Amino acid sequence: MATKKLNDDRNKDTFATIGELILITNALDYQLAEVVITVLNLGRSLMLMPVVMTLDPSRKIEILKAHAAHVSQPDWKRGISNFVDKVERVLKYRNITCHTQPILQKGEWTLRPFAAAKVLKNIDLKKKTLKSVTIRELRDAISTAESALGAGVNLIENFQQVNAELAKRATRS
Repeated sequence: MATKKLNDDRNKDTFATIGELILITNALDYQLAEVVITVLNLGRSLMLMPVVMTLDPSRKIEILKAHAAHVSQPDWKRGISNFVDKVERVLKYRNITCHTQPILQKGEWTLRPFAAAKVLKNIDLKKKTLKSVTIRELRDAISTAESALGAGVNLIENFQQVNAELAKRATRS
């Protein structure tokens, strides 16, 4: 009976980790949209956020990368790049989580692809094994997402100050 309880707890922890990764990635996608709006100084309108949210996260990342190339201050450019890199890493694990099967392997949950293209891409011919993603990797992705959320808040605050200063200067001219 104690073994069954231990397995039930392990299963709950695993599924909670998967759910947490998906939810934190949703929050990160919303923040990514806010960063795009703020960094690009798009202003505010009622429909702006819903329109930006319709963009795939990879498109928002491309927009930020392209804009970062035009930021002359190296620390600010690095801040955008670091944020985007973290978001990309988290999105990779979110996609793996949502598009692979959880498999109980040697008493541990792993995520393993089943689609033919993914199987062929992840097969290790030398070891005759299929690469899989561990729950530990998902927990690391959650930590990266938390760090990205903090970096995103810093970006938003910094660029809001810059945008406010630019607005002041524009009214003085």
